[in-house]
Amino acid sequence: MMDGKQVWVVAGMLALGVGGAQGQAVLDDLEGGNSINKFGGQWNFSGDFWDKGDSKILSAVDTSVVVPFFKGAYGGGYPDGGGNAAKLEFRFGTTKPGTPPNTYENNVSMNCPLGPDDAKLDLTGAQSVTFYAKADKALQVEMVLNTANITDYAFYTSVLNVGAAWAKYTVKLATGAGGLTRRNFGVTKPLDLSQALGLGWEVNHGKNAAVSQATLWIDDISFQGYTFKAPEPRGSCIANGCITAPGSAPKPAVLVADFEGADATLSALGTRWSLGSAAPMGSDAKASHFTSGVDSTDFTLAPQGHGYGGSNGGMLGFELGDVWFTPEGYLQLPSVNLSTYLSNDSNLDVGAATGLYFDYMTSGEVDYVDVKIRTNQVHAENIYAIAYTRLKATGGQWKGALLKWSDFVLPNWGAAFQEAEKAMRFTNIVSLEWSVTSAKKNIQGSIAVDNVYLTGIPELPQPIPSRLAAANASPGQGRLLVGRGSLRIPFRAPAGSHVGQIRILDASGHELDRQPFVAEGVAGTSLEMRLDGRIPHGLMLVRVESRYGAGLSFATAYPAVNLE
Repeated sequence: MMDGKQVWVVAGMLALGVGGAQGQAVLDDLEGGNSINKFGGQWNFSGDFWDKGDSKILSAVDTSVVVPFFKGAYGGGYPDGGGNAAKLEFRFGTTKPGTPPNTYENNVSMNCPLGPDDAKLDLTGAQSVTFYAKADKALQVEMVLNTANITDYAFYTSVLNVGAAWAKYTVKLATGAGGLTRRNFGVTKPLDLSQALGLGWEVNHGKNAAVSQATLWIDDISFQGYTFKAPEPRGSCIANGCITAPGSAPKPAVLVADFEGADATLSALGTRWSLGSAAPMGSDAKASHFTSGVDSTDFTLAPQGHGYGGSNGGMLGFELGDVWFTPEGYLQLPSVNLSTYLSNDSNLDVGAATGLYFDYMTSGEVDYVDVKIRTNQVHAENIYAIAYTRLKATGGQWKGALLKWSDFVLPNWGAAFQEAEKAMRFTNIVSLEWSVTSAKKNIQGSIAVDNVYLTGIPELPQPIPSRLAAANASPGQGRLLVGRGSLRIPFRAPAGSHVGQIRILDASGHELDRQPFVAEGVAGTSLEMRLDGRIPHGLMLVRVESRYGAGLSFATAYPAVNLE
């Protein structure tokens, strides 16, 4: 936050359980080794760089990127430096933020949201917040309680003097002596603990005129007089009838897949089910892996008796790996997924359908299942903007899920989208996906899906014709199959978990399209890329690039021709 301006950068994460004595809840002791706190929110840095200032966060994952990312495991924690702490190492800028003549003081902060995706937490009844703090030089630090009822940054805060030795600070969660005071600008609104969003620690140059560069540490944050109850994550499907009895598909509905028949891995639309896992990119972090439900010889789904009522079903047993950071500094959570395209060579118009029904079951340490729908809709040119809804785990019991299209939401990435792009369209559906992810360590479990239906329609819709049709052979690399709207690419890569992208380039090297992928470098693996109809007639080059192992890279290219 910055004298009336604050940006809270919060990624979509799963809510986590938290222990603690009755009446006390530990928000974070920073020993988890990542930027996810015990309430499920993700730490972040903020500062005047959001508004034309040039202050710098020096403790970010990568100081060369515009957005500074919180590493999550900084040494030097309370009391003797043996553990971790939150660390804000900074250098004040020389250019004041704002637009002249309305400029203000340079500032930096680190922030700890109280839940995922800007979730509001009801702190009613909490008496105080305590934490330990120190700095490498004397600093005046403003602790800020961010609440949703205040939208002009006139939050309630407490100004603290932090010195070179670790000290315990207690701030009453009330106005008055030892408590919080509202900033002296903006609209006067009451302190509303029922709409708490997060805590922040800001260092303002105006209050620290003699300081040009410094480091602040915060550790062992807890609330007194409060017992934690996790908020529902954004996108949770909690409407009546969303979770229902298994085997209760409504009528009318048309079957997409029940994992039966001569080839149980094919859907009723003739598409093959696939699986994947998120793998560390250029990192030595442990990758996720599958423990059951997979044919290890060709890395394909093996639906053999894992369905509802003893029938076949799509099931993945797994162990999630570590969180990691991309080279750009983005935090990545480990995940596994089961997915299917809705057409072999084009998109599917399901606008006449009302939603989805399927049976599902989870076991082990699983909190939620994300059901995702990828469309050819472009959201601020961000290919990762996939609509989803979040279902609660079932604890080893089969449940039915009845989802309306309105239950699906887009990621809450703020200004990344224009208002007109936020509405989901269901006229060009590319694929369905079920995925499990967690910020916890060493999560083991399974996810099973069966009896997938499109609801509200009596028969399967027809694929939307595409204008693209071509095929070519690439000597020594296998055949690149090009359908009407899709590419199937043989992935002849070294063994290991690959994270990368498929790029289509024209003859001059200009990029026409791209799509991310996660795949295992094993014999028989192929990649499939959906095309959105923008590929022009003529010669093009399909390039596959990935990273795997401890910073290793792989790349290959296929010439192709669009004959239409």
